[in-house]
Amino acid sequence: FWDDALKLFGNSLEFGFHKKSTAVKSIPLDVGRPSFEGVVAIYHLMTTCSVQQIDFQYTENEDRQQIPAKSQRLIEDGVLAEKKVEKKCEKAQPMTPLTPLHLAARDGDISELQSLLAKMDHTDDQNYDASICDIDERAGVDSMTALHFAASAKNTHLAAKCVFSLLVDGHANPCALDSRNRLPYFLSANDNIRNAFRKARSELGEDIWRWDDAKIGPPLSKQDVIERKKKASEKKRRQRQKQKERKATKKAETLELEKKAALEAKLGEEEVKKSLDGIKPKRGRKCDFCGVVKLQSHMFHRLDHYYCSTDCVKRHQRELMAAAAVARLGSNK
Repeated sequence: FWDDALKLFGNSLEFGFHKKSTAVKSIPLDVGRPSFEGVVAIYHLMTTCSVQQIDFQYTENEDRQQIPAKSQRLIEDGVLAEKKVEKKCEKAQPMTPLTPLHLAARDGDISELQSLLAKMDHTDDQNYDASICDIDERAGVDSMTALHFAASAKNTHLAAKCVFSLLVDGHANPCALDSRNRLPYFLSANDNIRNAFRKARSELGEDIWRWDDAKIGPPLSKQDVIERKKKASEKKRRQRQKQKERKATKKAETLELEKKAALEAKLGEEEVKKSLDGIKPKRGRKCDFCGVVKLQSHMFHRLDHYYCSTDCVKRHQRELMAAAAVARLGSNK
């Protein structure tokens, strides 16, 4: 594109635009990565060229009155779009008020909810409230059912009870959508509420609703709940047991270190006491591995090293073998 512009205008691009021109830099892209529609619009704008003769001697009033045909069409389209929006707003129906059933589900009032569901079984009574007749009636800003309100309630413990009661006692439809095409299960943000849907699926069976279309998980029976609780309690028991074992091991290591430090201090005090009494201390030797001082007659001798115990002999032997192996590998390289 830029090569064609150079051929058309030459080296001087006074009457066109180039890569660093303000017209190119100010292309109104979307925030972040441009969308496909935005790219198509920009491509159409950049690849379209309109040529017309311009008279630079027109007056200011004529300049204000002259509007390109394309701009005129855009203005007319904008006016029509605004009129369409106004007509839609005029045709929009007012928000349906919440019924007592919606309010009880929203607030997590399980006792009120169960009493309203019980009244739904007595539709022949004279004092029956017709506003609670339809269990799947939509109300509110988003046209949600009572099951939607129960699934999105703040108190998750009461919300789970309301969801289970609406599904099992009221036979609410779990596949109902609100005005934003959301399922009731989609609004449940807690495991307790989701498990209430799964428990209701296990209680009612697979034939009453299309549970998979409602995006509800597999059925959760009472036996499954008991097994899950057993597994959770067993897991906690194992964690507590491991924690106790770690504490016991740490305590034993601490006691061993304290005993060792006390023994070394005691041996040092005895040597000081003997020197003060004029008794020449017995000649001892330090272990070449752990550094403990003992009489040479009580130590183990191997090669050119002295050890206080057989454990120190074996551990030092392993370290010497490992060092020799590392030295051989370094010499081969």
